[in-house]
Amino acid sequence: MLADKRKSAVVFDDPVNSLSHQWSHKVAKRLVEESLERQVVVLTHDIVFYKLLLEEIENTGGTELNEICLERSRKKR
Repeated sequence: MLADKRKSAVVFDDPVNSLSHQWSHKVAKRLVEESLERQVVVLTHDIVFYKLLLEEIENTGGTELNEICLERSRKKR
């Protein structure tokens, strides 16, 4: 079931901030389900939530994953 009938991309910035692990798992599952119908962009600092997303993608199968990891270093060049 889609959140709505539009097919535009959706962006989530830290969607599970302050949620319990149980809710985080449900959100991960729902985002992966939604990604089967439209582009879903998730920004997160939560490594556990990121792993939950990866598990749900693996369970769903057939979902294309494109990921970008940005890191900040304090080293000066």
